[in-house]
Amino acid sequence: MATLSNILRDSLMELGAATVGKATGGTTVTVVDSALGGTDDDYNGGSVIVTYDNGGAAAAPEGEFARVEDYAQSTGTITVLTADTFTAAVAVSDEYLVSTKKYPHQKMIRTINRALGQVGDIPRVDTTTLDTASSQTEYTYALAWKRSPPYQVDIQIKTTDANDNQWRKISRGKWYYVPAVGGTTALLVFKEQLPSSRDLRIWYKGPHPVVQLYSDTIYEGIHEEWLIWEVVYRALRERIARRDGLSEWEVQLMNEANAERKEQRARHKIWFPKRDTKLFIVSRADVSRDTIATPDPP
Repeated sequence: MATLSNILRDSLMELGAATVGKATGGTTVTVVDSALGGTDDDYNGGSVIVTYDNGGAAAAPEGEFARVEDYAQSTGTITVLTADTFTAAVAVSDEYLVSTKKYPHQKMIRTINRALGQVGDIPRVDTTTLDTASSQTEYTYALAWKRSPPYQVDIQIKTTDANDNQWRKISRGKWYYVPAVGGTTALLVFKEQLPSSRDLRIWYKGPHPVVQLYSDTIYEGIHEEWLIWEVVYRALRERIARRDGLSEWEVQLMNEANAERKEQRARHKIWFPKRDTKLFIVSRADVSRDTIATPDPP
């Protein structure tokens, strides 16, 4: 299961902007590595991620990240922003990653969210918003669902057991979607009255939720490699906008990232449920023998 922390870590590694090491000490606001080297302030504004708990139990602060507020080369001390305090003290031999100021921490978080938007919509399901009611065939279609008509609509058959709802798909020909102007809810209209007091399950296409916390999960249907290379490409593109171009090595990396993200996109499609096909079937009763021409004799 990929998290925001995993994607940030691997993207920074691919960008060549990260240094990894083992802590020689630390607190909830510092990571100390006497062998880190460099110069003062090298990592200010970058990211620091505790990548491995030396105890081997994946205990805190493994996986947690923070924005670097200051780096003191003389002691190898990375100090994090107070708002990003780790939930437990960094211990001796905990492994960490720290990135340079070239790719600021908050910009990278925004880049990851932008990349999630670029990857595209994901399948989503809502089972709590709509309940059927007597004498009602028109239901409010929530704003969050409006990017497209629903893929599928199901009705709850069994109401006495939360673990055995026995959902039944309502065929596509028995409902239709009525769009609305921006900022207003649409309508989901059923052609027949449904049994009352039943949950409706709406399958729809929507954007990935915004990720901000280190533990926020990425939808499993998005392949990690695809997302990582999308992030790398966009981070380099963003640097072009901030600077007068890139170094020769960065241009080469951006081209490689562009090719890789396209390959990953082609290889790892996001799964969506298939829509019902709307068929028009002509009954035999609709066709008279008299309307069918008799073929000419041979």
